[in-house]
Amino acid sequence: MKLIPILLTLGMLTMNGWAERYTPEPYSPELVNMAKAGDAKAQLALGDSYYLGNGVRKDRTEAMKWVTRSAEQGNAEAQCALGRETTDPKKAVKWLTKSAEQGNGVAQRELGYCYVKGKGVTKDDKEAFKWFTKSAEQGDQEAKMALEKLAKQGFAPAKKELEELKSK
Repeated sequence: MKLIPILLTLGMLTMNGWAERYTPEPYSPELVNMAKAGDAKAQLALGDSYYLGNGVRKDRTEAMKWVTRSAEQGNAEAQCALGRETTDPKKAVKWLTKSAEQGNGVAQRELGYCYVKGKGVTKDDKEAFKWFTKSAEQGDQEAKMALEKLAKQGFAPAKKELEELKSK
């Protein structure tokens, strides 16, 4: 009986595509060969395998090596992952910006937070608003909440944007 809610949740996640996007490919010799050959998606998947210990021993250093290789080839998901994982705020902004400019909604939201907090960049509500809006337009609920917070703080453009998003 306890499995029913879990299976229902997994089914719903699969139907809306979330489970497919976040089910990392397990470590395999084929994956290693593809990553070594320069396949950016395979490099990210290999990095995920090392990061999660999916078929291989967990190794954050090895994970970051492969994710970085993928990001350097322009993979927006890898760029976002690097931006979220790095402890250097300026590097985080660099990678999040690259990813956000390619339309990655998570990176857009995270970049908005960087501008709200002045983390790695000068605090700038207009720039935060821009990135939160782009993310919210893709359906990101957390970005919509961030816009609501900006609106409550008196940032007028956020109030207007929220009204437009609600009317869609």
